[in-house]
Amino acid sequence: MHSCFAALVPFAVLIALPLHAETIAADRPQSVLNAMRDYGVAATLEVDDEGDPVIRTKIAGTNTSIYFYGCEDNGKDCRSISFGAGFETDSPFTLKDANQWNAEKRFSKAYVNDEGAARIEMDVNLMGGGVSAESFADTVDWWDYSITEFKTFINW
Repeated sequence: MHSCFAALVPFAVLIALPLHAETIAADRPQSVLNAMRDYGVAATLEVDDEGDPVIRTKIAGTNTSIYFYGCEDNGKDCRSISFGAGFETDSPFTLKDANQWNAEKRFSKAYVNDEGAARIEMDVNLMGGGVSAESFADTVDWWDYSITEFKTFINW
């Protein structure tokens, strides 16, 4: 009986080991795209005017772009990403409004763009090998929460 238990130990150890999931990293835009799709949203990978990757998706019912930064040689070896969305508002979104948002919120920042529209962004560092799928999904949850709160803040 003892030898039967010993034979099962290697299998028990294998079952207890976590499956290797893909890490999400800015230098692998496809990993970010896959993570967004795994999150349950439609997303497309495109190239911006500077030759860097950009992902287009919709979070909390809002068009969102995921911009890649710190890229080398036409979109290679990117270092970070930024979630971004813009809103045309009926009443002007002012610098005072943006300052209030930025003073009260931790993960996202707001500003008035050149056309006077309200913008919200959230930067994400994905260097050093990237982050786990679970951590990235939590980041997208924070973006979803920020967008939802921002829409309420600007009466959109």
